[in-house]
Amino acid sequence: MRKISIIIRISYAVLFTVIYFSGAAIAGNEYTLYADKAPSLISPPDNYVFKGRELITFVFSLGSYDKVRLMIDDNINFSSTIVDLETDQTSEQVELPTGIYYWKVKGIGGLELESSIRIVIVL
Repeated sequence: MRKISIIIRISYAVLFTVIYFSGAAIAGNEYTLYADKAPSLISPPDNYVFKGRELITFVFSLGSYDKVRLMIDDNINFSSTIVDLETDQTSEQVELPTGIYYWKVKGIGGLELESSIRIVIVL
């Protein structure tokens, strides 16, 4: 996670609202806030077509997370994931049968931000 340090000195009454930070450490007047950065997809590109059954290498960034979940489903709602792998790597190989699949990665912990969704097609 990316660390943002803020020092606040209060001389008058101050009112502020924190909507949500994935973590905060408070010591005296010093606040350390952690902001999450979403993981992102690198390869394969959206609507990429694989011909025949083969190992497909999914490449992605972890964003600010130590671990992410690689999720692959034949439903865009990810209601019955075919692949749900927890990993600290930036790529995973998966063999998929013929079909149309949606894939994304989701951060583990903190805000659990998700990447965009892409489609892969296996003929």
